[in-house]
Amino acid sequence: MAGVAAMSPFSMHDFTRFWWELVALNLRKARFRARGARGRSPCQAPSDSGRAMETHCEACALWNKPERFRRVCPLLTATPDGWRCSVNAADVRPFWGRTLAYYGGTAVAFYVLASLAAFGVLRQAGYNLRYVDVAWPPSWRHFDEIRSRHFFAEGKIALAENRINEASLTLSLAYEYDPTNYEAGFALAQLRQTGPTAYSDRIYARLMVSHPEQATNTARAWAQALLWHGDFTQLSRLAVARLRQEPAPATPWLHALIFSSRRLHDPAGVIAAQALTNLSNETRALLRLEAMALDGDPAGTTRILSAALTDNASAYARYYQLNYLIHAGAAKRALELLTVYGAKLPPDERVGLSLDALAKLGENVERRRQATALLAANPRPQIYEILATHLIHFPDPELLRVAAERLATMPWADAPEGVPANAALLCAAGLSREPALVATTRMRMRRATHAPLKALDWAEDFLAGPEARKRMGNFVPALPMLPLDTVYALFAQDDARKRRQP
Repeated sequence: MAGVAAMSPFSMHDFTRFWWELVALNLRKARFRARGARGRSPCQAPSDSGRAMETHCEACALWNKPERFRRVCPLLTATPDGWRCSVNAADVRPFWGRTLAYYGGTAVAFYVLASLAAFGVLRQAGYNLRYVDVAWPPSWRHFDEIRSRHFFAEGKIALAENRINEASLTLSLAYEYDPTNYEAGFALAQLRQTGPTAYSDRIYARLMVSHPEQATNTARAWAQALLWHGDFTQLSRLAVARLRQEPAPATPWLHALIFSSRRLHDPAGVIAAQALTNLSNETRALLRLEAMALDGDPAGTTRILSAALTDNASAYARYYQLNYLIHAGAAKRALELLTVYGAKLPPDERVGLSLDALAKLGENVERRRQATALLAANPRPQIYEILATHLIHFPDPELLRVAAERLATMPWADAPEGVPANAALLCAAGLSREPALVATTRMRMRRATHAPLKALDWAEDFLAGPEARKRMGNFVPALPMLPLDTVYALFAQDDARKRRQP
């Protein structure tokens, strides 16, 4: 392009011939040299002598400005008699270097302009890339990764602005362009788990294989999705697989396995887990007790668990023991053991277990006294989550109203940190047939999140509907902010309801 720019003033005729002669004339000269430079020169006037500085250049005869021809062949020289060839006919030769320089330079110039234009367009579109990513061909193999990062960033923005459909599309593209983009795949799986789980399950399973270093994080998110949808068969399998990979601490996966097995009324999962060789003796003992209870001998399990555990027992073993005794009809013994264990149990677990035991024994006056004193002494949102979860297991309209009135006065009631407590209270109110309290809690959650939360309208209708039609696996995913223990309580109550129905 530099050579073309120098051909001023512009002449389309000379411009066209310049590019033509760069190739055609050099080919003729090359053929002339290949014949041993014998015969007629391909570019000199045949009527001249053929000697240097005397012979006209026939190749430039039709040019508007012959001097421009020097850019094709530097042998053309100005003499007092005009433009002549500076070499004898036998010395005429091609200049391929010029051809390559002009064509190559022009191609590079066009390439640079085109790549700059492409770079500008992509940057304007929001792609986070460098010029070398566009201009350097070896970098093109990473372009899918660049597109993946771009769509992932777009997806995060769409999620933040609650544009769910757009977020689903952009995250799908991000993961499709680069399946190694763990963040994109994980975000997409979490987004899609609120609906039918087949798609998100496939992504979670794929992430477990493709990113083993993130398996723990992936498995926990997948387990939550399976629990929220009530897919206890797959949750049981996942829990066994994770116990194999994460034997210590086994608490979350052990609890998920035991809970799933109870909902399925099938000891197969806990029996399969007992065969794992990497479990602690305590974990294996708990699995054996649970298998005994599920396999038709709950009384035997109750008898064994009625004995106080040693000081070496874990907090989860104590929780498992007391929770089992409460729901197996031995709540009085559970209260005695609670007193024995004291601070060996976390405070929040002691509160929940104590209230459950009192409710099971019918000690409602003492239950309300303890709960009211607790609410007065401890304003944390977690206390309200515990109490709401307890009221799902053991409804009490009077205690529910006390909790709701106090929660409404808390400084965090209309703040984001209060959303889980409000969600748990909404479920407790709905199952207790308190539509006014459900509506009040729903409005408070919307103020706290500054979002419409349209799923809450459906949740309110679900909780108010006929009990026989309720399916927690359809309802719970509408409230992803629910505390984990509240979700466990909802499914436990759903299971109890099904057993009561003919």
